Amino acid sequence: MGSFSQICFADYPVFSNKDWYYPEIVNSIFLPDDFISEKRKYSTRNRLVWGDAYEKEKGTFEFKGYRQTVKVCRDRLEIFGASSKKAKKDFQLGKKISQREGFYDFSLSSITYDRYLAEIKSIIDSKEITYDQQNENFRESLTSGELGIYGFSLNSHLWSILSVLPDNDFVEYNLTDVINHGWVNEDQAKYIHYEKIVILTEGKSDVEFISKSIEKLYPHLKDYYHFIDFDEYKVESSASALVKLVT
Repeated sequence: MGSFSQICFADYPVFSNKDWYYPEIVNSIFLPDDFISEKRKYSTRNRLVWGDAYEKEKGTFEFKGYRQTVKVCRDRLEIFGASSKKAKKDFQLGKKISQREGFYDFSLSSITYDRYLAEIKSIIDSKEITYDQQNENFRESLTSGELGIYGFSLNSHLWSILSVLPDNDFVEYNLTDVINHGWVNEDQAKYIHYEKIVILTEGKSDVEFISKSIEKLYPHLKDYYHFIDFDEYKVESSASALVKLVT
């Protein structure tokens, strides 16, 4: 039968993956401190994934995976360039790709990005789901297609889902079964790769003010930024020196 991982957006499962997971998604919205390992009752297992298989099950299991709020995940995606404007552009591109390749049995030409957002919000709110591949109409294609359309970029797909949810809802990537059954090493699952954004400033005081502001206002984003160490690298503090450094 195999083991599956899935991400739950406000308890709605998406991106199911047999015997593996999506590192590129982890890299985009989570940080190492978001990984948790905790005891949970079997009866809490997601009914959209497991049906009533664990409803009356006694005892506990150890959940392993990532957990973070919608707002934090959305803010992190925006660091990598995700936005409403880009998502709309990528949605139009996805429509062209899917139409050119004849992926759907219906036309996407009249479907706007705003309608797409309204549909996925309605699907998540109503907990409507299917694991059959159905492409006869737009809503069915979304419930069987991870709430996205063929040809849609991953980051815009993720951002679109996050954009219709309340800030305080949770995003949870359940890796329990793929880790426990040996498909994914736990240390491997905890590894997150991303390139830090280097912020260049005129002097040391700018580094102090900006870094402290990020830590205070956006603590969930501070690990994505790096500042030049003026003392260690003996960098001159001035506007002209900054111009030379950039050049």
